[in-house]
Amino acid sequence: MNKNNELFKHPRWTEPPTPKVIGKVKTTKKEKKENKRKIEEAMKRIKGTD
Repeated sequence: MNKNNELFKHPRWTEPPTPKVIGKVKTTKKEKKENKRKIEEAMKRIKGTD
């Protein structure tokens, strides 16, 4: 039997990957607003506009 025919036969190579939730963090409206503001500031710095 050819050894090349045996390669990648295991299910981890042939089955599609599936996402798995490992945790969830609850945030308040205030935290969401602050995070959005921080992201917008960072995007402005990346673009080079103030």
